[in-house]
Amino acid sequence: MDNSRRGNRAYLVGGGIASLAAAAFPIRDADFPGGNIHILEELPVPGGSMDGRGDPAGRT
Repeated sequence: MDNSRRGNRAYLVGGGIASLAAAAFPIRDADFPGGNIHILEELPVPGGSMDGRGDPAGRT
C-alpha cells in the first residue's frame, strides 16, 4: 500500500446502500484502508430505506 494513503480518512453520512457502496469502491479500486472509512448513522438500525425491518404488512 502507498504510505501516503495511511493518513487519509473518509466519513460517510448514513448507513444505507449508497454509503456502503461508497465505502467499498475505494477499498477495491484504490487500495484505501477499510479501517479509515467511517460510516455515521443516526438511527439505531443501519440500512437506510433497505433495513429489512418489519414484515410485508408494514408492521415494524
